[in-house]
Amino acid sequence: MRTMMFTALLALAACKGTDDSEPETDDSQVIVEVDEDDDGYGDEEDCDDADPAVHPGATESCDQVDNDCDGATDEGAVDVRTWYRDADADGYGTSDISEVACDAPAGYVDNADDCDDLEPTAWAGAAEGCDTIDNDCDGDVDEGVLQTFYADGDGDGHGRDDVTVEACEAPSEDFSATGDDCDDDDDAVHPGATEACDQLDNDCDSATDEGLVGSGEACPAVHCRAILEADGSAADGAYWVQPDTTHPALEAWCDMTTDDGGWTLLVTLDPATVTYADAADWPDLPAVTDGTPDRPGLYKGSLAVFSEVREEISSGRVTAYGSGLTEADLEVIRQSYGYNSRLTAAPTFADPPTCTLSYGGSDPITGCSRYGATASANTTTVIGWVVDPDSTFNGHCWFARGNCCSTAGGSSLCNGDPDGTKWARTWFR
Repeated sequence: MRTMMFTALLALAACKGTDDSEPETDDSQVIVEVDEDDDGYGDEEDCDDADPAVHPGATESCDQVDNDCDGATDEGAVDVRTWYRDADADGYGTSDISEVACDAPAGYVDNADDCDDLEPTAWAGAAEGCDTIDNDCDGDVDEGVLQTFYADGDGDGHGRDDVTVEACEAPSEDFSATGDDCDDDDDAVHPGATEACDQLDNDCDSATDEGLVGSGEACPAVHCRAILEADGSAADGAYWVQPDTTHPALEAWCDMTTDDGGWTLLVTLDPATVTYADAADWPDLPAVTDGTPDRPGLYKGSLAVFSEVREEISSGRVTAYGSGLTEADLEVIRQSYGYNSRLTAAPTFADPPTCTLSYGGSDPITGCSRYGATASANTTTVIGWVVDPDSTFNGHCWFARGNCCSTAGGSSLCNGDPDGTKWARTWFR
């Protein structure tokens, strides 16, 4: 609506009369306000007649306008906001310091989500870091980010699993970030270490000297069969074995191919060199043997870990086999290397353990009688060894032990070797 203020002159002119008199005149003035924005306030009261939201009594709001025409701007605005101090400039403020204003004052933000306004890495929802700070403002410090450290007494970089601490970093050089050490007193023992021949589980895999058993005096195998079982490709050769843990380890020859392999050579004989009346008089096996018994030697330790015997003798190149033998049986065989010892070790007129002429065969030597000879009432053989308890019996043939003395000429009963046995070797498995 538009109203106008104007001055109206009402001129009443008398009709032109005959009397030619002058017309009467009445002056009248009407004042009307203009309301351009239709807000009910004319331009005399409205401080901005172009804006309907501006007039006396209007609601003040944050718009940098004097909405109520009182000469002040944004005072008591209904949409004023609270702003919070952000001292560490991380975008999150503290509820401890705030201001109410239409616009954020410098250094203030629109939230109070900071639990430490002096720490720029801490605010509600921040990622927790391992820094002894409650980064995410949940009341806990370093939750979910602590690392486990293990006591590392030997300094090998691997600690023991039963002594640990939870921390952001190792509390000292005596702790490691890696556990699983199976011996924290030896820096050569830990997961990933190189296995050594030392009877230790160097790499903590619950196996000792794997791949090295029999390779040195410090890691002997029980016998040659154990070496072959651990390594099916093991070749014939000298290996360190220790059939009896109360007896020193020795380097013995292993036959890894004959009759399924795994035979340990523990007795060698060269009768041309020496013979012994008692097995106890024999020297121990040489430190190294190349498989050819050109030097006498006899193992003195227990034979309890064995149950099979293979004897090779030069008389007719005979080989005799025995299996399922007891420790006592094996001892009888070993004692027969001494021509006096055999009188007490082997039973007289009784059958000793049976034997065959082939491995796994069914061709037993009757009572293990002398090969190629007629059995005598006062002779008994043990795995190809003839026991001669009657020293007057001169028709004897001790298969592997050879002549009883340097003057003995042997026996023609020994097929192919009228002068007696030239050599012998006894393998155990």
